[in-house]
Amino acid sequence: MPNERLELATSDEGVLLLQFIPEDARPLFELIDKNRDHLSQHDDETALKYPDLESVLGSITHPANPNKIRLGIWSDGVLAGTINITPKGGCVSEIGYWVGNEFCGKGLATIATRAVIQYGKSLADTCEMIAYTHPDNTASQKVLLKAGMYEIRRDTAQVWFLFSVKI
Repeated sequence: MPNERLELATSDEGVLLLQFIPEDARPLFELIDKNRDHLSQHDDETALKYPDLESVLGSITHPANPNKIRLGIWSDGVLAGTINITPKGGCVSEIGYWVGNEFCGKGLATIATRAVIQYGKSLADTCEMIAYTHPDNTASQKVLLKAGMYEIRRDTAQVWFLFSVKI
């Protein structure tokens, strides 16, 4: 089935995580397009990687990394951001996310990160989930801490976080 996709429930009834399908390309592009400055503030490359609708559609239909799980963060039926799970080798998966500027401060990134961590617990091949932020991105650092991750390393380029899935 071409439109079958992973769906993750969250702790908030109005928030749903849905794996991207081609029909999501337009709302995803529109969210990226109106948040280009917001996305670029902490060295994030999302705004540069997706200059037009075709590049977004291509990333959904022909992903550079087919093992990466890319999910939309939908709040009351509106696309608010994205969250990804990327296998990094061994039993480690990386979490990466962003929400549009107009959705910041509403707890959506924390809700989504908690749901992804719960999902990670169900994956037999995942023992650790990692994430990192720019040192100046204190909002994302708070998100990761609230979601249950803990800081493991900090340098001038990044702050690294870890969640041990299998203890």
